Amino acid sequence: MMIQKRSIKKFMIYLFVLMSLTVFWLINHNGSNNVSPLTWLRTHQEVVATDFANQANDYLIEQEFHMPLILQTDERWYYEPYGDEIKDNFMGINGCAIASLAMVGSYWQKRYIEPVEIARWADKNYYLREQGTTWDIFSEYANAIGMQAHDLANNFEAVKYYLNLGYPVIISVKPGFFTEVGHIMVLAQSLEGDIVVYDPNDSPEKFHYREIFSEELFQQESLNYWVFKYS
Repeated sequence: MMIQKRSIKKFMIYLFVLMSLTVFWLINHNGSNNVSPLTWLRTHQEVVATDFANQANDYLIEQEFHMPLILQTDERWYYEPYGDEIKDNFMGINGCAIASLAMVGSYWQKRYIEPVEIARWADKNYYLREQGTTWDIFSEYANAIGMQAHDLANNFEAVKYYLNLGYPVIISVKPGFFTEVGHIMVLAQSLEGDIVVYDPNDSPEKFHYREIFSEELFQQESLNYWVFKYS
């Protein structure tokens, strides 16, 4: 009986939320718009991601960084198709490597590269179901823009060397502090010599781009590193 009451209560809450969304949509849309309230919600629920990225990049510019923070969760491309899973094949879910390449590519090509551009170039050629984007994409994309991707393996001393030269370094991390399933990010170095994390899944709840992380954390969490160079 208690379980049944709880189920009814949950259903009533869900019904109330759905009705509220419907009323809100009717107020804010005229009769010529055929978009449903749930579709409207889907296309607006990630708006905060762009605002957060803009604020982050304003801060990074003030700190004299020259690489933009690009979020896979940005609403402009959150639902861009990417991946080969049974469901949820979206940039916002599977696009950490793509967004990371967009950041590094933007830095070296001195133009803003949207993840959509890289996702369409990659298509499904570098994605494995239940594994994500393969590491081959780094060398292939570097070649595509006239560069070379140097595999640094898990050599953190090499990472520090290139960061000190001003090169952004791509990092793959295992489940742990930064992720529950594995993740790709980009590292840069501040003028003070601190390592700054460009996390494509950063958010107002995390603020990773403003955190100062210890070298020990990267040594514990990392799987591999790559750096792009001109040959």
